[in-house]
Amino acid sequence: MKTTPTKIEFARLPKNYTGLCRTFPPRPIHDQVEHENVTEITDAMAGHELTPDQEDYFDLLCRLIEDYDKELVQLDKPKVTALDALQHLLDANDMSAADLARLLGVHRTLAQ
Repeated sequence: MKTTPTKIEFARLPKNYTGLCRTFPPRPIHDQVEHENVTEITDAMAGHELTPDQEDYFDLLCRLIEDYDKELVQLDKPKVTALDALQHLLDANDMSAADLARLLGVHRTLAQ
């Protein structure tokens, strides 16, 4: 038997912070499933007039999402320094430090 997930309805969410935390305790996000769960809550809350407690809870969940997204970006980012990139470009174009110096219009000893 196939079941469909229950959609979270804003009207059924608690109005106070403690109730919200009991319903879905805010925790750091560690994987895609947790990310989807937190996003489901924030999507249900977005665009509604929130109580001050709901605003605080919503802001916290949004920060957790931002932290997770930043962590993903850091994991995807290659560990290449600017010098490594420059050296790669020189090698790929069969250029030397002297060629770079001429290109930049600086004395060769500055480009070594």
